[in-house]
Amino acid sequence: MIDFIACRSRKFLPLGLALCLLTPIEKAQSADFAMWGSLTGTCRVTTENVEMHYKLTDFRGVGVDQEWTPFNITSAGCDDGVTSDIKIAFTGEVDPVDSTLFKVQGVGGVGLEVQTSNARPVSPDGTSAPVWSPGDVGFVYGYRARFSQHSATVTPGVGRVTAVITVTLQ
Repeated sequence: MIDFIACRSRKFLPLGLALCLLTPIEKAQSADFAMWGSLTGTCRVTTENVEMHYKLTDFRGVGVDQEWTPFNITSAGCDDGVTSDIKIAFTGEVDPVDSTLFKVQGVGGVGLEVQTSNARPVSPDGTSAPVWSPGDVGFVYGYRARFSQHSATVTPGVGRVTAVITVTLQ
């Protein structure tokens, strides 16, 4: 931006006025701005369906634990250069009685409990997602699941839980 000085010289008015009008004063101005961007990479995984079979007589009361059923999430590889840890989050419908469990459709009185194979809990809202080192193709991330009784009465049927698995870089 250029401003001009206003001159009040009566002596040599034409010359002074011309010099004053032609002498610019520069003002420095600064502005803040932000820049951002992202550097992305991807890690891919494969999953398997998990089948669990229990007898109605296995459910003897609230808090009686059932046997764990192991399952795996397998690395299908990461993009070149991905070296940061990955977070594997599960999200699904939260059980209305116990928010630490996934809701089981088709069976009453139970929810689905999920943990890593070394007993780190996995929440259905994705907040307690375990962090892992990225694995090469074929690397196995171990998990386990079981039905957990949360009501006095269990209604038999075919239980179904659908969970979405999201892998994010840390």
